[in-house]
Amino acid sequence: MAARIPWLRALAAASVVLACSGLKRADEAPDGGGDAGDGDAPSGSDAGSSDGALADVATLDAGAPPVDFECNEPWTKATKTKLECAPRVVREVDPVAPIDTNSVSIARTAAGRVGIVYNGETGAETGELHLAHFMPTTATFAAPKIVTRSTGFAFHDGYQTKIAASAPDTLAVLSYDMDDVSRSGEVHLRTLVAGKEPLTDVLVATAVKNPTEIAVASDPSGTTYATVRLATGTTTARLASYTSTGSLPFAALPDLSTALLPKEAPGVGSASLFVDPGGQVHLLFHSNEVAQHSNPRYHTLAGTTWSYRKTVDNAIIDGLSGFSPRIASFGTKKYAVYYFRKAAQGNPVTADLRLATGDSAMETPMIEVVDQSVPSADPLYPAYSVAMAVDKFGLVHLAIIDPSSSTTGVLEYRRQTRVAGGGTKWLADIVDPDVLSDLSNAYVDLIVDDAARPHLAYRSAKDGKVKYATRFDR
Repeated sequence: MAARIPWLRALAAASVVLACSGLKRADEAPDGGGDAGDGDAPSGSDAGSSDGALADVATLDAGAPPVDFECNEPWTKATKTKLECAPRVVREVDPVAPIDTNSVSIARTAAGRVGIVYNGETGAETGELHLAHFMPTTATFAAPKIVTRSTGFAFHDGYQTKIAASAPDTLAVLSYDMDDVSRSGEVHLRTLVAGKEPLTDVLVATAVKNPTEIAVASDPSGTTYATVRLATGTTTARLASYTSTGSLPFAALPDLSTALLPKEAPGVGSASLFVDPGGQVHLLFHSNEVAQHSNPRYHTLAGTTWSYRKTVDNAIIDGLSGFSPRIASFGTKKYAVYYFRKAAQGNPVTADLRLATGDSAMETPMIEVVDQSVPSADPLYPAYSVAMAVDKFGLVHLAIIDPSSSTTGVLEYRRQTRVAGGGTKWLADIVDPDVLSDLSNAYVDLIVDDAARPHLAYRSAKDGKVKYATRFDR
């Protein structure tokens, strides 16, 4: 196993990192370790780094990453001017747009099956769960098959959904199904094995009030982990966690927080779960226990016990930090990405997209600003969001919904490539140049396969359609 490297490298090495990565250093010190008194702060588990200044053993084992380059034409453009850009494409998952969609999530099995899950609201009181699955091995891949689940009038199946994959060919959908009258419902895990219906069904949680936040991850053997935000009062909530092996009933794990204030920050309780190749479960969630302030918090799971919380950023609270959280790991390093909207700003009010990188949770993470001056006029309904994955070469991939105003914005695919000397630089393509609207929201998710090939699922607020983007030159 590779030796551990502290989250914060020596100053000289950090300078090399910033020069190679093209990122900006955050302008204030983040949390220096675990929260006060947390002698049991999570030990640094496997994770990736954005710098590339010191190559990880796992990177060397993977060989050289494929050659990459930017294209200056949107992937949505049917005919590209540059022939080498032609393999970067966008396809509609379903030609018929739902009236509304609340979330989009993507996963890919070891067999190459891609699953995209989303809800399709068919009216003010009714919605369906949609699971599209397909095998995009060539640019002429067959149209997705769409599995739907609909209880009927006054019920919203899959009002919130997330998807995970396990070997060899299982797609697992975590689905929040809500009664329109009571505005309450249940969370279920439904699986599709080898593309064959019907979906299996395992109950996760009951009496879940709307709104909620859910997250899911599976390891290759099919052990599944889930989180659900559960209301405990009119303004308070707790973040519950669960696990299940195979088709066994879900068992409750300890709560991650019992004092959340969902109305004080956007997406409170939203989480990202990641299971690394060694079986370690990593969790990052948007925590808010103080009015009008929030933090990204990190945990690892040991058996049935979560480690003590690690506040990744905004320990000395200064606004909202932790929206759209994503966690990933590579080798001995871990990555966390999220947005930070500082308090007491003048006009215009903006946010940063931040990437925290490091090894040991007892040290201060290296926090870098990936994007800044992101329009953030409404603190509770931000138009921006991000998805992240780290490939087998230790390179970071980001899918970013990047607004330029309340009604305009792009979907950008940004990723790292290696440069001479072992560092990295960012490459950026515009996947879709127009995904935002003032009438509804846009969503994005991203996974990267073993060929370092990205698979993006997104919902455009411009036309309401769910779409899939990838490249066939890998």
